[in-house]
Amino acid sequence: MDHNTTAGKIPASLPYMGGYGVLLILAIFMGAFAFREPVFIVGAFAVLEALLTACLHKVPLYVHVVVMTAQICLGFVLNQGPFMVVMALLYAAGIALLCVWDIQHERA
Repeated sequence: MDHNTTAGKIPASLPYMGGYGVLLILAIFMGAFAFREPVFIVGAFAVLEALLTACLHKVPLYVHVVVMTAQICLGFVLNQGPFMVVMALLYAAGIALLCVWDIQHERA
């Protein structure tokens, strides 16, 4: 039986996923308590950021810059600038996590 399968390599990246989970929870608390946004809206945006991250993590860097700029600009247009800056930072953290994840799994 081969113990060197891909299932054995996934736990090496588990701390990164835990770190992203902590950032996700912090972003939700910041949105709900610091920016006084409804918890449902903050949670929905956090889930959308995670989905956007998962869908776009393999695109070139300039696309990520455009996405984050659009998020922040839309936030300021809608008078929710600081909240959308936090969401853009959550997106950036997710992209960084998935880049590290990909690099680790390519080396293994």
